[in-house]
Amino acid sequence: MAEVNGFNVVEKEVMPETDNVKKFLNDNLFALNNNQNLIVANNISAYSFESVKNECSFVAKKIAEYVINKGYNYSNFSVAVANLNAFKIDIEKAFKDAGIPVFIDVSKTLAESASARFMLEFLQCVSGNFKTTDVITFFKNPLVNLNETEVQIFEDDCNKFNVKYLNNLNFVKSVTENNCTVAMLEKLLNLESTLKNISFVNFVEVFNDLLEEINYAENFTSVIKALNERNEILEIKQLLQAQNKFTKALSSLAIVMGNNEYSCKMIAEISKAFFEQVNITLPPIIENTVFVGDIVSSNFKTNNVLFVMNAVEGVCPNYKSDLSIISDGEINAMNESVKLNPTRSEERR
Repeated sequence: MAEVNGFNVVEKEVMPETDNVKKFLNDNLFALNNNQNLIVANNISAYSFESVKNECSFVAKKIAEYVINKGYNYSNFSVAVANLNAFKIDIEKAFKDAGIPVFIDVSKTLAESASARFMLEFLQCVSGNFKTTDVITFFKNPLVNLNETEVQIFEDDCNKFNVKYLNNLNFVKSVTENNCTVAMLEKLLNLESTLKNISFVNFVEVFNDLLEEINYAENFTSVIKALNERNEILEIKQLLQAQNKFTKALSSLAIVMGNNEYSCKMIAEISKAFFEQVNITLPPIIENTVFVGDIVSSNFKTNNVLFVMNAVEGVCPNYKSDLSIISDGEINAMNESVKLNPTRSEERR
């Protein structure tokens, strides 16, 4: 037990160049991510902490010490975290308290983007028989670009008359005089029969026609302009990247799903599953900042100093017991009828 920067830690000092443990770490530290650059370390120190909070504070103070005493830039540091989401809040607080600029690479999936949600919420309206809550959710998407006040009035009118479904346009017109939202609802209702059973290729054509009819491109530009006025550069980059990946995803889905016909619900489910596999990640918008990423999913550049956090057995690397192609149980079952030779245990002898 030793005291470092005010923390009681268990420390293993620098390992010599010939140390087998160091070689193993160099060879396997990023084994779960084939995109990582080869990192060769001159020395490795290991510390053990009593809590997540202490580990985060230690790393932040250690970085500050290097910057002040050794003249490093913040961009010289990277922090790789096993299970980043569990550490994110503590890392943000520790670095903020230490006055260290930090970029935390918490990836979002394409399914969370406004572009993908626009399509999925539209499909939910049609497949859900235009349930009032589904339609209101779609109307509130920023890319639909309906006036917030008008949408709220429309929602209040529906609640006042306890309208559960909006599939009868004449009835809707009788309970609200909100022309803007009613006009958008009419556009959606007109597509119901067309989308009942449709190939994905044809769906994309119908969807693109809808985008043109509601001036989607202009709405998108308006959202970008509003974000720019608030100086939300990161949000703008995410929105642009998401739109680009969304367009490519539709092309990929069209190839995979071909000319087979599907219901709206099935198209929505397949599309959502696909979108959830596409990540949206961004580089830091401030050059001199500490990069904090997930040890598996983030891409790290070669830095002077790398901290690896939450490097505990079972988490780094993340593994479960017996994930071989053929499990020991399956080998035992096959051995009952046919002897497999040699077994893994026999090879080790």
